[in-house]
Amino acid sequence: MEKTIIFTGIGGQGVKLAGEILCYAAVHENLNTTNYALYGREKRGGMSDCYVAISDETITEPVFSLADYVVAFTTETPASPAGKLRENSVLFMSTPNDVTAEDYNAKHFVKFDAAALAVEVGNPKGENMVILGVLVGYTDILPADVVEQTIFKKLGARHPEFNELNKKAFDKGLEVGRSYK
Repeated sequence: MEKTIIFTGIGGQGVKLAGEILCYAAVHENLNTTNYALYGREKRGGMSDCYVAISDETITEPVFSLADYVVAFTTETPASPAGKLRENSVLFMSTPNDVTAEDYNAKHFVKFDAAALAVEVGNPKGENMVILGVLVGYTDILPADVVEQTIFKKLGARHPEFNELNKKAFDKGLEVGRSYK
């Protein structure tokens, strides 16, 4: 089983962090993983993509341009996520805008508003945790408890005071992702 994910957004949204968390969680599960990020020279506001492959076998093609799952943090990206989709890919789209699967030529489309969901659970800066939760909840690509513990280790080591807020955001995302199954 090899699964590929492209996180796409703009700098400062936590695109790279979401990919890193998935990779750390995959390693914890004794899976092979690759991760590479592409981003513009601007730290915030420029293009940001993170490519992740997870497999129980050797990953023979760590560089790819189309993915099984494309996770768009916003509709405001410089390049449309439609160009990153395979025929049966799932497009995850975080946006308050009225967009449809047809707008992106996506056969499988999961639309949600991570910003509103993060505010709903009292963590307005937790959009990326909501997004990660939606992906894990919908795909079961990795065990949710392992991803959650990875979040705590990666982020909680420096800021344990945010663990509970990140848990709420991640759990809300899991709930939304599971509701789309």
